[in-house]
Formats: sequence, structure tokens, C-alpha cells
Amino acid sequence: AAVDAITNSVIVGYRINDVFHEGTVVYPADGVENECKASITVLLDTGGGKKANLKVPAPVIGIFKDTTGFGADEVDITDADLVTYMDLFKSGQECYISDGEDLNKGMSGKRIHAHSLHG
Repeated sequence: AAVDAITNSVIVGYRINDVFHEGTVVYPADGVENECKASITVLLDTGGGKKANLKVPAPVIGIFKDTTGFGADEVDITDADLVTYMDLFKSGQECYISDGEDLNKGMSGKRIHAHSLHG
């Protein structure tokens, strides 16, 4: 549910020590581009200023600072839905980053475009 609130994309699977797949996939509306991503830099709990990067495919416009202009390319790391998603990676929660690290806080984010050969 936390991922659904921040992406227009369809979650067809996720992995938590096992692989789970959605039984019925309903494709998103026309115009949703999985190549468009929100790239979010986060500070880890490990100390030493170590950072990581979270990527959200086909992000909803609501997690950006504005709907048009430069703000439409800058992630609002205080957005409630995005904070709920990032909180999943905090200590004692459901998800870990990389090799078991926890998220301390979101720092910044921007819209990026990833190359795709899928059309």
C-alpha cells in the first residue's frame, strides 16, 4: 500500500526473503512511463554520512514540489505518502537497504529518466 501511494506503475512482484507475484495484473493508464523515476537520496543509520538511493518507477506527481516547471522535477521529501514509504526502511520496520542497513532520513530527490528497450 505504501508503494501504491507514490507510483503510477503496477507492482507485479516484490521480494522479502521469498518472491511474491500479483495474481491479477491490471495495466496502468495510457501515458504512464516506467522509465521515468523519482531518484531519492537518503541518509543511512550507519553513521559516517553514508547515503543510499531509492528509485520509484512512474512516480505520482504528488510526490514532487510542483505540478509544472522546475518543481515538477524536484521530489518533495516531506510528502506524507513518500514519508510513509521511506519509513518502511527505518530501524525495526519491514524493509532494509542493501546489506541490512536502515534509513535515517530522506535528503533530496529528483526526476530521472532511465533508458528502456521495452518501447
